Amino acid sequence: MHTTGTKTLAALAVLLFACGDDGGSTPRPDSAPRPDAAPGTPDAADSPDAEPGTPDAMPTDDTTVFVRGDYAADNDIRVGRFVLGAAASPVTPTQVTTNTADDFSVSADGSRIAYSSGDALRAVDADGTDDIEVLATGGGDITDVAISPDGTTIAFRSDRVLAGMYDIYVIPAGAAAGTPVKVSPDRVVNDANADAQFILAWSPDSRYLAYGGEFTTLDKNELHVWDTMTSTRAVLIGAADILAATAGGQPTPGLVLPPVFAPGGKVIALARIALDGVRKLYRGDVGAAGATLMTNGNRLRGGSPADVYTLALSNDGDTLAFATDDVTSGAFEVYTMPSDDSAAATRVTDGARPSGSPSRFDLMQFSPDDAKLAFNADWTLDEKYQPYVIVLATPTLRRLAIIGDAGSASQDSTAFGWTADSAALVFAADDGQDNVAELYTLPITASDETNLVPVVEPPTGGDVFDVVTR
Repeated sequence: MHTTGTKTLAALAVLLFACGDDGGSTPRPDSAPRPDAAPGTPDAADSPDAEPGTPDAMPTDDTTVFVRGDYAADNDIRVGRFVLGAAASPVTPTQVTTNTADDFSVSADGSRIAYSSGDALRAVDADGTDDIEVLATGGGDITDVAISPDGTTIAFRSDRVLAGMYDIYVIPAGAAAGTPVKVSPDRVVNDANADAQFILAWSPDSRYLAYGGEFTTLDKNELHVWDTMTSTRAVLIGAADILAATAGGQPTPGLVLPPVFAPGGKVIALARIALDGVRKLYRGDVGAAGATLMTNGNRLRGGSPADVYTLALSNDGDTLAFATDDVTSGAFEVYTMPSDDSAAATRVTDGARPSGSPSRFDLMQFSPDDAKLAFNADWTLDEKYQPYVIVLATPTLRRLAIIGDAGSASQDSTAFGWTADSAALVFAADDGQDNVAELYTLPITASDETNLVPVVEPPTGGDVFDVVTR
């Protein structure tokens, strides 16, 4: 199976945040600003092909693509699905959800979908059957959902108890009108500003749920791991561990991105907890308090700690990828290393990256065969995110496409996923018109393509918001 990241635009309009899980839910970034980058021209070194050409034909593998958006009718936001290569482009996805979908998450095998619809939580089979209301919140919002990889349990974030104060809950995915269990701790005071974060991360075996939030002290995002088998909670990063203060436009200290579950019962997290205020990688045990700084994942720049901007874990759990500005401040290089921190990190970019970074909005993803790494990055123009792939064995970095006007930061690529054969990317982008996101696919051999043909072409006013591939 392969996972992907997606983005809920309505929630992003309120706050930039982070959420994700091994089952393909919605990864989202923390509220920190992206690195500054000066406008520039495309970096020819990223694209070994001599000149851009017409994209290759649409892949014909059996990848199932799930999309969320108003792809069929303007302002009617649903989840749909199609099999890549099974029909001529453009494809009209088959509608899966019977109700509007504010957010959604797909089980690891692609058979079951959880989604929020207004103040209700619903679950549906991938073919659109057995659509049930798992929970009606009675007025509270449900802002995020994450179905466990095995499809049996749904985690969600809601203010169903106190308006404006969000907690984390779990509920069985297979029955209507279930009873949710609150897994985040009670607050010392009922302050609506003391929120759980938009971070939900399941372990691959569906036993553990990691989440973050301001549970003890305002403006300190802790990291907790809930054991669904024993109904116990471990605090890997607590308020007392978070020493950095909020200042200078920095995000709330503490956990800033979805953690990942590595082999051996380990959790790897990106957090800003030291007095220097730098984001660093930490590692802890699923059932124990505390996390320690990773030796090889945190690099120095001129003797001072470099900032780590994003991370990803391979499908087999053995390799960690991350981006850090250890060479030049604000210019983020990509590294890989053993997830057990047993050996030094290897840089897989050229060491001369311009200002910019792989995106935290749509987190880096390993291909299903773990031989490649994909991400959106704004290395050519500040805030203009375009799709890149690194073939790790070489390593070879290639920008697959120039999205829209090369000088327009408002046209970029967003959510994406790998095809099952690791040979292509499926991604959303507003290539043809600003703020009109369509769905495209390109083989990883593509280079700086400009003649993109939509796979899903929404009607006037419509968009593809999120993408999940299985």
